[in-house]
Amino acid sequence: MADNSKFGIAEAQIVGLFMESVSYGMFLVTFGLCIRALLFERDRSFIPKRWADVRVGMLLVAISMFIFATFDVAFGLRHNLDAFIFYHGEGGAAKEFSDISYWVNIMKTVDYVMQTAIGDAILNYRCWMVYNKSWKIVLFPVLMWMAILVCGIMMVYVEVTTTSEALLTESRITPWLDSIAVLTLVINILVTSLIVWRIWRVRSKTVESSSHPNRLSHVIRIVLDSGLMYTLCAIIFFGTTLAGSNAQYGVSDVIVQVIGITFNMIIIRVNNGTASEGISWNTSALPQSYPLRFYNNTVDPTFTVRTEVGVEVEVSQIRDTDSRVVKSDGPWKGAPGVHWNSDNASDVTEQA
Repeated sequence: MADNSKFGIAEAQIVGLFMESVSYGMFLVTFGLCIRALLFERDRSFIPKRWADVRVGMLLVAISMFIFATFDVAFGLRHNLDAFIFYHGEGGAAKEFSDISYWVNIMKTVDYVMQTAIGDAILNYRCWMVYNKSWKIVLFPVLMWMAILVCGIMMVYVEVTTTSEALLTESRITPWLDSIAVLTLVINILVTSLIVWRIWRVRSKTVESSSHPNRLSHVIRIVLDSGLMYTLCAIIFFGTTLAGSNAQYGVSDVIVQVIGITFNMIIIRVNNGTASEGISWNTSALPQSYPLRFYNNTVDPTFTVRTEVGVEVEVSQIRDTDSRVVKSDGPWKGAPGVHWNSDNASDVTEQA
């Protein structure tokens, strides 16, 4: 166990508020850019998208993360004001912070649990989409996600029913907190690895059919970068909980913001990443092991390549007689699906 006399609860709360305020500023910047990417046309910043083109689910997730991230900073500020300004009893600020059943402490725990649950749920959702909505692939991660919710509820219950002074390092709380930290870390490593593995396999099978095979490499980098940021914070938090250090207050506060930052960054980077690049595909070389769905369509020719982070590339095409694409042009768009409409041909939907 760590010697918390060298890093007391009062110091930990002040440092935690500073760390979270800095990360919240980063979150606000990414949130603004994320909302712009979701609601406005990419090349025309002040032209809103049609409502049918807006990804409502992702928009609701972004707003929910913003609410929890903002509340967590506000609750942290309120708690510090209570401890250092408004409390005049014995024991000073340390005694005020030790009141684990105080409603601000409880609400910060709720913020942490809910933000973690949302972030892990989105990660599982992306994995589910990448694997063609295969439940057997995400069954274990989903069970771990449900366990996180149970542990979070139990942790809140313990805090509410605790009448004596206690910190997050107390034996009544640490089993639930340690479980959340472990499960979050395992979900991040496992699900991120599954997503990257799937994209890498698709890339290796389509490398000869695309004139820009690095497009999927770009997607892999996006997933790895965002996953690494979240996973690194989860590892640090797990270490602080095992050590029983009060440093876990600051780290947990930062994680609440980092979860939102990683979500926003994926939306932003995909929206801005490779819009100007054209793609040429030899469709006969595409992997034949993935399910295809055909139906008649008479609209203008388009070809949409699914990326496994929930976005798509839409490219208009002109085809010659040997069924190869000879011209392509188009922007990245934020909507899932893979569609290919060719002249006098069928529309193909492929889950990569």
